[in-house]
Amino acid sequence: MNPLNFGVTGYAGGNDNGKVGTCAAGLNASLSGFGSHATVGPNIYARGVDDVNEKSVGLGVNVLDARIGPAAASVGVNAKAGVHDNGFDLGVSAGKASVGPVNAEIGLKADTKFGDGSAKFLGTGIEWKNGVKFSLFGTSIGFGGN
Repeated sequence: MNPLNFGVTGYAGGNDNGKVGTCAAGLNASLSGFGSHATVGPNIYARGVDDVNEKSVGLGVNVLDARIGPAAASVGVNAKAGVHDNGFDLGVSAGKASVGPVNAEIGLKADTKFGDGSAKFLGTGIEWKNGVKFSLFGTSIGFGGN
């Protein structure tokens, strides 16, 4: 097994009922070994959801994805806009990091949702469905869950 790989990736697909579609393409280098990995390079994606509970579109470019033991990080620009049965999503994120059960995200969002384990207004609030996450205008820190 070669720990250093270079590649071009591509994917297009959806789920069984045709309500979620994803297209992705990338040019990257990856390094793995000893339970760790790192991928560097532009990976571009577009995703659409057309479901009874959600209608949304997401676009993004990820340039780094790394995991070393319990620590993980990703860097890139990811945008999402949509409406769902508890409110709406609108925002951009720039990076995520986690160490064990603690996770953080940097972004600027105006997500507004009430119910189903969350109370947020214009990207500021709390989520408690899967752990606890506190957000201020889209930048967040969470404990437990994802």
